[in-house]
Amino acid sequence: MFTMELAFCLIWTGALSTYLASPSQQLLKKPISKILGWSLLAIFITVSSYLLNMEFAAVTSVLFSLGVLFMSWQFIIFIAGHWKVKLSYLSCGGFITLLSLAQLGGA
Repeated sequence: MFTMELAFCLIWTGALSTYLASPSQQLLKKPISKILGWSLLAIFITVSSYLLNMEFAAVTSVLFSLGVLFMSWQFIIFIAGHWKVKLSYLSCGGFITLLSLAQLGGA
């Protein structure tokens, strides 16, 4: 029932983990390890593509996951790069934005 919302939240968490692994991020005092950040992204993209595959065709679910990932990265870079925000505000804002989009485009 809520597979699209769960998939979007997983993608957002993966995108945020890769941003937090960047040496130029400003949300944490010290970035997390790159292996951890990119591994989380790979796991979450795989799981979200599988979840979306329950509602859409395989190729569509992978392309949809990549589209949401790219949109999440743009959102993170725009918000964190232009305003001084806390990690919790950025995380909650991203979750709310993606959940709203999932409700608009949900099946």
